Amino acid sequence: MTKLKNNKFPFNSKFSIEPFVEVWSEDFLQISPKYLESLFTQINNLAIDNEINLKTIQDNSALFNSFFSLVIPSHLSKNELKMITKPMGEELLFFSEKLKQAQPETSDDNKVKFCNISEDELYKYKCILLLNSLLENKISYDKKITVEFEDGNGIFKSFIVDDNHEFVKIFPNDPKNVPTSNQINELLDDFDNYELWKQLFPLNSWTIEGFSIFTLIENTIDNAVSDLKTNLLQTNLESVFTDEIFKKIFRSIFGIKDLKVGVTIYNHDEDILIKPKYNNLQIDSFILNKEEFLPISDYKEDTIVKRLLNDRQSIVVQDIEVYGIGHPKSKVIKSLVEQDIKSLIIAPIVSHGLVVGFFEIVSESKHAIKKRNISKLNLVLPIVKNTIDKAIEENKNKIDAIIQNEYTSIHKSVYWKFKSQASQFLKSGKDIEEYNFKDIIFEDVHALFGQIDIKSSSENRLNASKDDIEKQLDILISIFNDISKENNLLIVEQIIFELNKLADDIENNYEVNSESVFNRYVQNEVHPILNTLEFSDKVKNKIELYLSQMDEQLNMIYESRRKYDESVTVLNKKIASYLDKKQIEAQQIFPHYYERYATDGIEHNLYIGASIEPKKEFSTIYLNNLRLWQLKTLCETVYNYQKWKHILEFPLEVTTLILVFSTPLNIRFRLEEKLFDVDGSYNARYEVVKKRIDKSFIKNTEERITQPNKITIVYSQNDEKLEYLKYLKYLISEDLLEPTIEKLEVEDLQSVTGLKALRVTVKSID
Repeated sequence: MTKLKNNKFPFNSKFSIEPFVEVWSEDFLQISPKYLESLFTQINNLAIDNEINLKTIQDNSALFNSFFSLVIPSHLSKNELKMITKPMGEELLFFSEKLKQAQPETSDDNKVKFCNISEDELYKYKCILLLNSLLENKISYDKKITVEFEDGNGIFKSFIVDDNHEFVKIFPNDPKNVPTSNQINELLDDFDNYELWKQLFPLNSWTIEGFSIFTLIENTIDNAVSDLKTNLLQTNLESVFTDEIFKKIFRSIFGIKDLKVGVTIYNHDEDILIKPKYNNLQIDSFILNKEEFLPISDYKEDTIVKRLLNDRQSIVVQDIEVYGIGHPKSKVIKSLVEQDIKSLIIAPIVSHGLVVGFFEIVSESKHAIKKRNISKLNLVLPIVKNTIDKAIEENKNKIDAIIQNEYTSIHKSVYWKFKSQASQFLKSGKDIEEYNFKDIIFEDVHALFGQIDIKSSSENRLNASKDDIEKQLDILISIFNDISKENNLLIVEQIIFELNKLADDIENNYEVNSESVFNRYVQNEVHPILNTLEFSDKVKNKIELYLSQMDEQLNMIYESRRKYDESVTVLNKKIASYLDKKQIEAQQIFPHYYERYATDGIEHNLYIGASIEPKKEFSTIYLNNLRLWQLKTLCETVYNYQKWKHILEFPLEVTTLILVFSTPLNIRFRLEEKLFDVDGSYNARYEVVKKRIDKSFIKNTEERITQPNKITIVYSQNDEKLEYLKYLKYLISEDLLEPTIEKLEVEDLQSVTGLKALRVTVKSID
């Protein structure tokens, strides 16, 4: 809660009793007129330059108390929280009896401190009071302004201010300071324009004489809860349980000077209670005391923890010594007694149906915390719950960030092992630079590899690039021929010569670097001429049409290449989306690691084995099932591709490959590359085959083993062949494949020989 000290107002404020004197005869007929006249005369005689200052009031306190008792009669003084200030100001002059009993501790300058209003808002508020002196239809200030005092027990209490400015006189120091009707209307139309308020009501441009009466309505709890909500939106769990601001808020809500708050987190994954730690700052956990974490099993005989977890009810202890007699085995009570805690509330925090932690409110005084505090607890518990939820989510995000930074984005099937490693780091308390993250290894897993690749992708991209350059050359040659007719310049003839030569070179000998050579020439030699010379309207129009066809970023014609790139993107997205959707079903077979990545097409790796899902017994039946799923899914993908390939702006064909590898292998997540790779030289053959197989040929031919609209299955062992023949025959019966199964030998690859293949055609759409 921010207190505001502001001495910059649009007026000079002077204490005076004259506005009151003008109405006294109507309101105080029962009081002796002679007494009142004497009282008023004595006070007015103390004025210097028509003003009575605070020191004069303090030096003549009996006299002024008599006057203020007229303003706030005894029956109101005893029953209402009231104070008198200089007109529309913050300088305190008098308290009612009830407000004195609250023992407010004001600052040395004896000023009211507004808590919930900025300097600009306060200035506008003062201006509204001035403006209302000019208007018949008064403007109300909608925001409730609050002030704060510290009572005799050290508890901060807040109050809503209801201000009364009945006894004031307002006048401008200069008639020119009075805003016009148009200016007032402008203010009302732009009500939050602080600069406009300051412009029309400049600093000290008006004078106010008299005094103001403030009536205070306590709203300590409501205001503290509101402050708690506001501050929690801008901070984190660390601040809630360590910052003095929050301690003050909680103490105001519960009215307990020595109140402390803490939290204990319950980690369900590891079944432990944890003392939260954020940014190397330890947060109090009165349950755990000095321990950073303890297994929940340590509390299996503790009735307090059982009640919190099972019944999910808050526990209130008014006198821990008495309570401890009835719960001699409670580990929680023992911990609290060691910390000299005498009374407390512990509340379970429930999120998404699970107890995720405990909120602790404690005091070192007996009976400071009572059962009636439960109603106040219920006010703050939802707010604290949201903060703890946010903190747990942030902690999860930290773990995910560690995994992504130190490992990679991990599939959920193996996430548990990475999470365990990241959790070990967070518990270590070490800086990330000094912590040694370990490699993640899964042993004895079976690998499945598959890909759907774009046929002749390099050739397609080269042809698209060539088409764009030829189109651009044709346009440029046409433009410069027209320029040549209008401008007899040798440089133009030279450009025409060079453009024609480039066109011949690209037609007959287009290479990968031809694009960059052409682009440099056009940018450095051709475009500067188009930007420099003066042309006829005809040529200008042709140049504008040419420039309108240019890609804004590349400054080249990029039509065919755009079509190719966008077609590849659409193809990859559709294939990847289908694979991901089918993967959800495949995980039901047996949890396994799945990754896919886009090249010119989509490749995927699957790893299945007991080490990936140690909680479930692994059998080769799951491997066989997954192999059949992979084959069927790729057949369906190619079949579906035939339905929508016509939407591609650039015609593309795809080839499909599956690599069968029956020997179990180990995979290691390598920190340097941030990816999984086979572990050990004896498993390297698998990676070699993966990288080389898709470009290989049928033995003794120049035909690629992969062909459009066909599924190619590469294997090395006869039992693999027999297994996949069964799968193929089944899918033929399902009308996904043509009945002919080709049996092929694959050309020898470097370091790899003896590979064979089965190839079958996917059914065409009629």
